[in-house]
Amino acid sequence: MYDHILHQMRDKIRANEYIVPDHPTRTGPESNLMICDYCGKDGAKLRYKTQVCGPKNDKFLVDKVPVVRCPHCHQTYMTAQTAKTLDQLVQQRRELARPQTLDVIEFA
Repeated sequence: MYDHILHQMRDKIRANEYIVPDHPTRTGPESNLMICDYCGKDGAKLRYKTQVCGPKNDKFLVDKVPVVRCPHCHQTYMTAQTAKTLDQLVQQRRELARPQTLDVIEFA
């Protein structure tokens, strides 16, 4: 039903053009700054990270996941819309994934 929207969002994420639509932002010269959902202060910024998903023996990576990072309370979090999109991308893993090799090192 929402496949075309999901594919558009996936393409924007891959092109680094995705913005978080459900998050309060400021306007003006510093329009990339947001209000933190945890502490309520101005200055949170949109960043991109790689998210590890899947069960223990079947892990995979989702690259360029947008997250909000607050410099005041140091929280990093996803918006509800981003989490929902991530869940949909994970469900379509087999169609969207491109296989790559990854070296793994155990810490302890």
